[in-house]
Amino acid sequence: MGTTKKILIADDHAIVSKGLSYLFSLNFPECDITEASTIKEALKHLSTKSFTHLILDLNLSDGYSLDYIPRIIEENQLLYILVYSMASEDIFGRKLLEMNTSGFLSKASTETEVVQAISIFLQGGVYKSKHLKDFLTHSESKMGENIFLKLSASEHRVLSLILKGKRTKEISAELKLADQTIATFKSRIFKKLGTDNIFEIKKLAEINRIDFS
Repeated sequence: MGTTKKILIADDHAIVSKGLSYLFSLNFPECDITEASTIKEALKHLSTKSFTHLILDLNLSDGYSLDYIPRIIEENQLLYILVYSMASEDIFGRKLLEMNTSGFLSKASTETEVVQAISIFLQGGVYKSKHLKDFLTHSESKMGENIFLKLSASEHRVLSLILKGKRTKEISAELKLADQTIATFKSRIFKKLGTDNIFEIKKLAEINRIDFS
């Protein structure tokens, strides 16, 4: 693939970072790999070294990566970013493409899919799984009906936790935000969706093929 590509892998689970590094050594041995386990560590690496590609988990132990992506892009305009996460592809896939990243790769993907995605990523392409392509096609044809597109990325995140049965205190602890902030998010979400009935919201998600699992 030409010149050496310098890859930063930011994930707070060592087994994930080591697994990805091993896949790189087998399939893309020309790449130079650096690992980070926190947002703080990743930002430090990015500010002191030159990287061509960043593989980033959405949830790190010291922060929510989605909040930092605009800053990372602004400060590293030639950097390609691929998000590798267990979060919902339906919710975050479109958002990340709109943020000019190189795509979303689910941690539920097979090894073959991961290698394929990384290959596209290293070549400067944008990775979209078949599931995401189908979802985006459906969403485009139903744009006027999909009220979930009114929500911001942060509101999507809070809603996904609400629908998993988490209470305000649990959500605030997980996202490291004040209870009142989460309450404000919930109020905004319910206003935009036109209901605070969780059963109705789940049905709306089914209609719009939004997977919050």
